[in-house]
Amino acid sequence: GGTGHLKIQATNLKLQDVDGNNYIDCIDGSYVRLMHNADTKLETTSTGIAVTGRIETTAAAGNHTVFNSTGADADFRVRTGANTHSFYVEGNTGNIGLGTSLPNTTTKLHISVPQSGVASGTGITLSGWNGTAESRVQLMSFGIGDGTFAIRTGTSNSERMRIDSS
Repeated sequence: GGTGHLKIQATNLKLQDVDGNNYIDCIDGSYVRLMHNADTKLETTSTGIAVTGRIETTAAAGNHTVFNSTGADADFRVRTGANTHSFYVEGNTGNIGLGTSLPNTTTKLHISVPQSGVASGTGITLSGWNGTAESRVQLMSFGIGDGTFAIRTGTSNSERMRIDSS
């Protein structure tokens, strides 16, 4: 094998298959395009990149993928069909919207075992923040198969209603 580098200097550069279909298309001061079967799949733009098709990520470590790792004030959204904001995270507030582009409060969903202020049990906590205080609703079940279900509210996890098997 050889050593060293391959350097190509040109205003525009194309790497093509035998039929003239582009693999890579580079235009000085404009874009770089990567193609598959002559269709552009990735293109650089003046503001970032444009991707056409599916994106798959495999985390090298930690089993997660990070978006916006620099903490920029940038929104993140997932579009499904006609719903432009199926899942939306507003960058400047951290508010999360499901089916809305205007999430006006911070909403939290917390699932853990056991819940704070509870000796044992499993449940779901829904929290909302209005800027000065947190409101909370907890849906709790105690023990496996005993048929008890409790609803708790407020910052102190005060039980408001209990349904049991009797």
